[in-house]
Amino acid sequence: MVEAPAPSPKAKKRSVGLTIWLWLLVIGAIFAAIANFGGAFTFAAFGVPTWASILLGLLAVANLVFLYYIFQWKMLGFQGIVATTVIAFIVNLIIGVGFGSALLGLIGPVVLYLFMRPQWSMFK
Repeated sequence: MVEAPAPSPKAKKRSVGLTIWLWLLVIGAIFAAIANFGGAFTFAAFGVPTWASILLGLLAVANLVFLYYIFQWKMLGFQGIVATTVIAFIVNLIIGVGFGSALLGLIGPVVLYLFMRPQWSMFK
């Protein structure tokens, strides 16, 4: 039996739900980067250390890179999103964000996984 070649990246069609979710994550990452870098010094008045704001801003920028990888059908993008989310969760706990609020940050990768799961085999 002859095995069919894998479809080229251009032949792959992303589901509407995944596409919408990815764009929402892109917009959220842009706003998070702007808010954290812009508020790095003013958040200190609310007890948020400057290092935490800068780190969370860098994680948001990293998420933009990882989202680009997902758009390119690379599994590394999803793995990176999970890693940055875990780091952000830990940072949020360190700076005193409530456990429930920090836990809400884990919803993004879970929803992303649920949208990616039907097309999981297309990611390399």
